[in-house]
Amino acid sequence: MKSISSLNKEFQKVKALTFWKKSKSKFIINPSELKQFLELNGFCLYNDKLIQIYENIAIELNPQQVFNYCLKHIQSLKISDLDNEFMRQGETLLMTKKALLGSLKQSNITPLRDDLKTGYILFNNGILKVTENKKELIDYNHIKDNFIWLDSIIECDYTENNEISVFEKFLNKVTNDDKHKLSVLSSIGFAIHKYKIPSSNKAIILSDENTESENNANGRTGKGLIVQGISKMVNLITQNGKNLDLTNNRFAFQDVTHQTEIIFFDDVKKAFDFEQLFSILTNDITIEKKNKQSFIIPFALSPKIILTTNYQINGNSSSHKGRRFEIYLNNYFNDNHTPFLEFNHHFFNDWDSFEWNKFYNFMTNCLQTFLKSGLIPYNNIDLKQKKVVCDITKELFDKLEKCELNKRYFLKDFDKRLDPIKKYAEFKNYTIKKSEYNGLTTFTIYD
Repeated sequence: MKSISSLNKEFQKVKALTFWKKSKSKFIINPSELKQFLELNGFCLYNDKLIQIYENIAIELNPQQVFNYCLKHIQSLKISDLDNEFMRQGETLLMTKKALLGSLKQSNITPLRDDLKTGYILFNNGILKVTENKKELIDYNHIKDNFIWLDSIIECDYTENNEISVFEKFLNKVTNDDKHKLSVLSSIGFAIHKYKIPSSNKAIILSDENTESENNANGRTGKGLIVQGISKMVNLITQNGKNLDLTNNRFAFQDVTHQTEIIFFDDVKKAFDFEQLFSILTNDITIEKKNKQSFIIPFALSPKIILTTNYQINGNSSSHKGRRFEIYLNNYFNDNHTPFLEFNHHFFNDWDSFEWNKFYNFMTNCLQTFLKSGLIPYNNIDLKQKKVVCDITKELFDKLEKCELNKRYFLKDFDKRLDPIKKYAEFKNYTIKKSEYNGLTTFTIYD
């Protein structure tokens, strides 16, 4: 396949067709023939978007770019006064009025997309078809029934390489053991798999273990590096999580396009209302842009969601749990010990082609992990206990640890409320029975 830079030049090539005639002393642009000229050169509509397709590679355009394309062709002909007339008439036909471009034929092919069991990663030298058990590099010429977005192609040649990448070495540092690492790998694979179903779509939440157990701000653990890694594989846009208000800001998603694959909410604030995301995690998403017409992206084509936070995210109901997948990195890295100090280079910026290829091999391994096993939870008992202790206080936790099963206790001797004791019981997989004795509330813990 040609390089991306050469492909950009191919889009500028023109198949000639005369769409003007000279009448007396001036040229007249024929709208019908101009439309034929554009369609001959691959211009068409896809979901009301104006695109150009060349050998099944597509780019999205605006009316100004179409005008410039036509003008460049006319100027190359060096016909006296034709370019002046096109400047005037072409602006009206292509930019002021919408009828001509709006009447272009709809594309009879659709973008290549992942399915339930397959992911496609686009490289310069071919399309890597990934399934749970196999990776296969196929030629772009084999794709006949779909088109490829040009800006989705990774400008790198892919070759198989099993050497460990520095990115994987970094993940080895921020995870506690193989099970923890496997959970992180599955979440990366989920993020780069461009396929969604409502029953299993979740927001990936990246935080760190001290956050979960202390609910204090703890940054610089490597969350951002993981998101940067994901952004090298898919089309990702970043939103400032600290100022996020989806309820009152209808333009919150104005940077989202049909090609956006992940919305990343960076560093969401304390007490972030996760329920704001319920709708976009399970339904179509409406995009409103200032001074432009709104549009709807169907759920199956809408972006996935990633959040990073230095605080606990509230919500323990089944609705919350069913819509989020939480990853807690250990605190190996911090303000005083950064990945740069550990590895002595800047990730991504300082990599050569060999390191990039190892990275792409690793990321496609993550995709395989997800395709094979789905999102893999990590059950960290120590972390869960730290969270419970943080929620109910160490004093109450230690006191409840000394309680005997099947024995009645007065609530007033432990706490004013039963909720903290219920949290403890849920963590221990116990049940609680509340009762009254001589006008006082009691509780009994059962296995």
